[in-house]
Amino acid sequence: MQITLIKKILILNNLILTLFDHHAPIKECLITKPRAPWLNENLKIFMKQRDEALQKFKRTKLYLDWVAYKNLRNFTVAAIRKEKKKYLDSLNGNSRKTWATLKSFNICTSKNYEIPQNLSNPNDINNYFATYLQNKSNCTNKINFYANNSFKDNLKFNFKLTNMSTVHKILNNIKTNATGVDEISPLMLKYCSPYIDKYITHIVNCCIEISYFPDQWKISVGKPLPKTTNPSSFSELRIISILPALSKIFERILHEQMYEYCIENAIIPNAQCGFRKGYDTSVALINVLDDIFRAHDKKMNTILVLLDFSKAFDTVNHDLLLAKLQYYGYSNESCMLIKSYLTNRFQSVCCNNTFSDRAAIASGVPQGSILGPLLFLIYTSDLLKSLNFCKIQAFADDTQIYICFDTEDFKEIEFCVNEDLKLLCQFSEDHNLKLNPDKSQVMAFGNKKNTELIKNNFNISINNSKLSFVDSIKNLGVIIDIQLRFKEHLKKLIQKSFFALKVLYSNRHILNKSLRKSLCETLVLSNFTYCDYIYGFCLDLESKNRIQRVQNACVRFICGLRKFDHISHLYRDLGWLKMNERRLLHFSCFLMKTLNNPCAPNSIKERLIFRNAIHNVNIRNVKKLTMPLHTTAIFKRSFSYNAVMQYNLIPQSYLTLSLANFKQKYKTFLFNRIN
Repeated sequence: MQITLIKKILILNNLILTLFDHHAPIKECLITKPRAPWLNENLKIFMKQRDEALQKFKRTKLYLDWVAYKNLRNFTVAAIRKEKKKYLDSLNGNSRKTWATLKSFNICTSKNYEIPQNLSNPNDINNYFATYLQNKSNCTNKINFYANNSFKDNLKFNFKLTNMSTVHKILNNIKTNATGVDEISPLMLKYCSPYIDKYITHIVNCCIEISYFPDQWKISVGKPLPKTTNPSSFSELRIISILPALSKIFERILHEQMYEYCIENAIIPNAQCGFRKGYDTSVALINVLDDIFRAHDKKMNTILVLLDFSKAFDTVNHDLLLAKLQYYGYSNESCMLIKSYLTNRFQSVCCNNTFSDRAAIASGVPQGSILGPLLFLIYTSDLLKSLNFCKIQAFADDTQIYICFDTEDFKEIEFCVNEDLKLLCQFSEDHNLKLNPDKSQVMAFGNKKNTELIKNNFNISINNSKLSFVDSIKNLGVIIDIQLRFKEHLKKLIQKSFFALKVLYSNRHILNKSLRKSLCETLVLSNFTYCDYIYGFCLDLESKNRIQRVQNACVRFICGLRKFDHISHLYRDLGWLKMNERRLLHFSCFLMKTLNNPCAPNSIKERLIFRNAIHNVNIRNVKKLTMPLHTTAIFKRSFSYNAVMQYNLIPQSYLTLSLANFKQKYKTFLFNRIN
């Protein structure tokens, strides 16, 4: 049966490749310079005359020849700018082509870290990771435990057969166009759809029926990406797996069925925010920071430990993972299919257009795959339930534990934190994971006197390696400081934004007003959007003014104004809210999405209590949120306080709107409130 299935896949691949070789063959051509569609014959003549004038001046060294060259140079520069601007204006309405052209002009190029020459040998990279990923522990005790126990009685999961409409939908939702070893890209499959949908559906259903994941779909092309600006060893690289397009369709079908089962049976704990619908990094940050603010309001201290797992995705033990799947109610046939997915995998690394030899991968889940992250969440689900004293919050393998306490419980808390860290270390060892104490750090929150006492006297360690206390640390993309003012985070954002604006200024002559606005929103102001409703309420007046100055600079750039020209009247013309109001709009949309979405995390909803949940008296404001009791001003920076304040200010008629309509209506409301 497996041999027949392999032949079917080979026939389908050959038919697709033959079809494209006949009608759209790949042609090789030598490109010496990037294509410049704005370059016409007149410009070529001007550029030739300019170059000839320069050569003449170099020969004669006469002042008149220099003046002649300079005039021709300036004329040519102005002509090139005019043609570039004319070409960009002609692309109005074709956003994809516009952005491709802007990238060719080096206006919005993405920042890519390069791999040093001494680390660029693909065979060395592949050998390092293939050797590193060998199973280092057989995890026998844990495997026996999970194999002989069950999570809940009467739980049983079996993969179901799929249909053509599901395959068609999944195929058209694939965003990437990366091509795997079979040389078939998702775009090629989309061009052949819907004519090949029934054949793909037949192959996928055959795989499910015989619990087999085809070997052709388990060969990945590994793309090494640097984790840091200047990597110095292979350990500072990350391998992203590029898999065949057909395997992505099959993986998505398996993922949707497994994910639904995990959510229905609460297999993935609420503390895990990674790779889940309705969850993101902001949820994890809100949970942690809001608890810190609540503790601060009660004159309590908080210890936050940010943990680092070394190559967590790559060290997953296959046998233990399969035992856990059996423990969580997956049938023997389902486990056989996942085993087939995990085993007999091979990887070839591509670096500088050079491919390495194939190497066998004995452990881990493929990074860049669809099913891999979900398998990792199942594999580590017990980790988030293993603590006795501390609270835990995770986004995939980014894990943090924290505990709030009174100062008089100083020594007891030190013991509690270290005991929970021992449990985490034991869990890691039992699951072939490795906690890295060198990259794990601790922060202390509270009043200044208590935090100094904690930093000087607390001894928190992982495997007898003492963790260092820090005053600021990057946590899920946000730099948190012990004052919870986010000044270091803001400093980085402003530097990045002004650098992007500087690049735009150097190209201002070829950009029309519409493009300038779009580029400012995408490359400059978007830097402040990520988690702005988390740090926005913590900013002091100086920080808010610094952010507003960035937006003011964008307005002046768009409208072609000088540094001190008045711009307040231009915000409505541009359709822009000022930065304070933008944060309010983002925050309000987040609240509406959380309260109206059944998939939204309960950890956020539990912080928002409606008045009718406290009493049944039919008063006028019964549908509003209740403000938590608090005693200090610092609580006014918390999510719990600002969520109540902001939600209660939203007009009642807006609360029943869809999210898109709410965003539009509330934006207009904020405009009118300002003016």
